[in-house]
Amino acid sequence: MKNSELHLLERRKMFNGYQECYRHFSQTCRTDMRFDVYLPPQVLKGYPAPVLYFLSGLNSDGSELVQQSGIQRFAAQWNIIVVFPDTSPRGQHVADSEGHYLGQGAGFYVNATEAPWAQHYQMESYISQELPDLIEHNFPVTKERSIAGFSMGGHGALHLALNYPGRYAAVSAFAPLCHPINTEGGRQAFSAYLGQNVETWKHYDSTELLQTASHKLPVLIDVGSEDALYPEVLQPEGFVHSAREKGFNIQYKVRPGYGHDYFFIASFIDSHIEFHAQALGLYAVLNKRPSEIRLMVGFQTAFTWSFLTFNFKQTYSSGRSPSVSSNLPSVISTLIPTAARILASISLAISGFSFSQTRTLSLPWPIFAPL
Repeated sequence: MKNSELHLLERRKMFNGYQECYRHFSQTCRTDMRFDVYLPPQVLKGYPAPVLYFLSGLNSDGSELVQQSGIQRFAAQWNIIVVFPDTSPRGQHVADSEGHYLGQGAGFYVNATEAPWAQHYQMESYISQELPDLIEHNFPVTKERSIAGFSMGGHGALHLALNYPGRYAAVSAFAPLCHPINTEGGRQAFSAYLGQNVETWKHYDSTELLQTASHKLPVLIDVGSEDALYPEVLQPEGFVHSAREKGFNIQYKVRPGYGHDYFFIASFIDSHIEFHAQALGLYAVLNKRPSEIRLMVGFQTAFTWSFLTFNFKQTYSSGRSPSVSSNLPSVISTLIPTAARILASISLAISGFSFSQTRTLSLPWPIFAPL
């Protein structure tokens, strides 16, 4: 089976797009791999979209993010394809462990060099090279990519963004493991997968990678104040401090009362999607205030009425009778562009966008195509 040959396992309609699950044979991991992907409605019509890779946490297979993060609603509004990879190779022939930080579901997004893991656990190369090639070959995507993750997936997103400068427009993470070589779980996983050379481990430690980072992409990190792993295990403050010293544009927020769970992710997923949409250069932004659309339509209508009233008053005051024929060109010249602006505003309101905030780039899809 070729690595570009996809087998559709499941398809569900969501927000006029499709949430799909695929299986394929991975040449990198030398076994079957599966991934989930959300295709927004514009993609189904053939319009290309940028891709956000969303990496899952320890002992997950990606389905929890698919079912509980709520990301699809915002991906549909922004026209972003979201790919949810698995966290490790799987199967009876794939090495496993009863340990919490090792084995199937705990690939740590590294390229293992030690037996028995090296044969299949090549997750760094799979996520950074093989899977993007597969996505770009089989789906209508633009050249723009971004990456995000939760927990162990946040660790993966950060180290991949730093290890592959220029490949991702931005990186965001919920409760990421920022300094794994300084934690018991990280040391246990790295020693098994990579051997005892700590210098090798640093290739997968985001805080260490900052010391030599050459590309300063935008970074967003959210953690919950009630997260049982914060701050001792996650250690985000050290990463944030180093990133700011190195000149990174980093946003860091500790969310009061939130824990290490999908309720936390669902509560703030919209801000992460907006963060990536801005970095990806999308022109239109999510409409947060429907009143802006109503104001826009009202203004255009009032402008048209005021202009026509003034036109007819001028005609009366000049002593000429207001014939339809004499005023028709002026009326038409006013009505046509104004009507177009009103229809545009209504279309934007229906499709969930507004021009309240814009960038100077062109739209990657027709703005009048309804979501």
